[in-house]
Amino acid sequence: MASKPPPNAVRESQPLAQDLQDAVRVLPVLQIGDFPLRLEEYRAAALGIVLPVFQRLYDERIEELDGSGLAADADARLHVHDTIESAEQTTAKAIVVGLHHMFEQQRKEVLKESRSLHHFQKLLKERTGLDARTWPCDKQLEDLRCAANVVKHASGRDVRTLRKRRPGLFRFEDDDLVFPALTDMGFYVSEEDLGYWFDAVKAFWTTLHERLARLARHDPEICLRLEGNLPPNGDRD
Repeated sequence: MASKPPPNAVRESQPLAQDLQDAVRVLPVLQIGDFPLRLEEYRAAALGIVLPVFQRLYDERIEELDGSGLAADADARLHVHDTIESAEQTTAKAIVVGLHHMFEQQRKEVLKESRSLHHFQKLLKERTGLDARTWPCDKQLEDLRCAANVVKHASGRDVRTLRKRRPGLFRFEDDDLVFPALTDMGFYVSEEDLGYWFDAVKAFWTTLHERLARLARHDPEICLRLEGNLPPNGDRD
C-alpha cells in the first residue's frame, strides 16, 4: 500500500494548485502582452535590416557607374534605379503579406475558432463586451487586410476598396493590377506605409491587453469568458 503524503506536502500543494489555476485564468492576457514584442522584432528586421540593403546596393551601383565613366549615361542610371526599386518593392510587399499572416496567427493563438479579424472582433464583443471595431487602429487594420489581398490576388473587391481608401498606394488608374501584384509597380508600398501597419497591429494588441487586464481586476474569470468557457458578463466600454 502506498504511504500517505506528509501533511505539510498537502498544505504546500494547495497554493501551487491555486497558482496554476490563476495562471490559466490570466494566460491569454500574458500571451497577448507578448505579441507587441514579437511585432517589434519583425519590424526591426524588416525596416532596420532588410529594406536598407537596397539603398546601399543602389549607392554602390551608382558609384560603380561613376567609376566606369558612365555617370552621365541616363539610361544606365535609370536601369539601376528601376531594377533595384523593383526588388525593393517585391520585398516590401512580401513584408505586408507576412505581417498580415502574423496578425492572423496571433489571433488564432488567442481564439482558435476565429476565421477573420471581423469574426475575432465579433467573438470579443460577445464574450467580453469589448468592441474593437471602435478602436482607432481599426481602419489601418482593414487597410492592411486589403493590401495583403491586393498583393496576393491583384484584382477584385479589395483592389477597388483600397484604391478608394488609400489612393496614394496606386500609381495608375487601372482597376486591376498585373498578376502577380508582388512585382507590379502600379501598387507601391513605402516604408512609411509599412510602419503605419506595424503600428496598427501593435496598437490592437496593446489596447486589448490593457483592457483585458483592467477587466480582470474586477472579473478574474474574464479570460475564461474570452475563450468561451464561461458565459458573458455584460457589455464593457
